[in-house]
Amino acid sequence: MSAAEAWAYFMGLCAAVAAVAKAAEILKKASGRGRINERLDALASAAAGDRARIKLLEEQNADRQKAQGVILRALIGIMEQLRTGGNAQALDASVQEINEFLTER
Repeated sequence: MSAAEAWAYFMGLCAAVAAVAKAAEILKKASGRGRINERLDALASAAAGDRARIKLLEEQNADRQKAQGVILRALIGIMEQLRTGGNAQALDASVQEINEFLTER
């Protein structure tokens, strides 16, 4: 084998190593994109669960606000009864409203 042939063989070997290294780099980047996509899918799934939980909390908050309104109207009726001594209709309306609220549940 002459020096030129040895040099050509060496350069061919270097080119093959460079090609394999470049292919490995490309595969590494591609697998990284796959992991990013998997992570994005996981985050999207978590966000959907968070939105469902927020909706449930909003519904529960609306129920609490309604209950608080019923309680406050009943307290106003009781205070009016105590203050005036003769507002039985307001107390009857409060009792009816409380009964309706409790039977809805």
